[in-house]
Amino acid sequence: MKKYFKIIIGLLFITSFTFAFKMPSIYPWNANLSGYYTFGDYSNGSIYSSQAVYFSMDRRLKERFIVAFEQMKIKTNGAPDYIQYNVLARDMFWIKPYLQIGGMFGKITSPTLDHGWIVGAQISGNTKWFGYGFSTTQSDYDSHISHEGGVSDYFYPDSLDYYTDFIVYQKDYSILRSIKNHTFQFLYSTQDIEENSHAFYSAFWTYTPHDYFVITAGYGQGESRFSVNPYSLLINNNPSLLENFYSLKNSLRVHTNWTINLVYSLHNYENSLNIEYYAIGIQGRF
Repeated sequence: MKKYFKIIIGLLFITSFTFAFKMPSIYPWNANLSGYYTFGDYSNGSIYSSQAVYFSMDRRLKERFIVAFEQMKIKTNGAPDYIQYNVLARDMFWIKPYLQIGGMFGKITSPTLDHGWIVGAQISGNTKWFGYGFSTTQSDYDSHISHEGGVSDYFYPDSLDYYTDFIVYQKDYSILRSIKNHTFQFLYSTQDIEENSHAFYSAFWTYTPHDYFVITAGYGQGESRFSVNPYSLLINNNPSLLENFYSLKNSLRVHTNWTINLVYSLHNYENSLNIEYYAIGIQGRF
């Protein structure tokens, strides 16, 4: 799997530079390529790292197709490395400014899963007063290793022990309002897993002091586990219960087609487990 992952990344980079030199051939479409490297520290001593690539095409920010590839690794003393591959794709169709519809599909591959599938649908749009979004996501996990000696014991010994073959039903609601160079976004997420229900609230503030520099700060509070972010195409299938998070992102456009992103986030989980993440990314638009 690692070999194929590297091949896919290489092909995406070659494709992006081809588009860069042949822009008229895809007009009125644009191609986007982003790469991120993330590392993190667990309070229990584990080390997290991931490499992610996003490739998308859009027709002047209207219809948009995006595919994301991620390889993540967790190192823990006394346990084998946990390596996971995530693939997510989303396609959005522009109907009117106030209505876009789309679908999402994904697959998770890891040593502890017989299969991990993700499917979802989204509706979003912009009105005169605010932007809105709604999505429904279903994540199907089937593990071939039980809790005893499984991945939960490696990293999360206090996790629930019956989540070995289950489906996560998730719904996300968002509303967005822009005032001059400030944008405020509020999100509400619910999850139903077996007989348990969780709810999570989050808010983001984006400030654009210049057209080449953007700052985004976020905070979330509630309960969440095995979550999928349908907007940024991120998977957090940590079995521990997420109780709150803080995040800060700085984006600097260094060239007409290139932007550098720096991200910091702190996730606080149940049983005093917390993780600090640091990420750097480069984004090209052609």
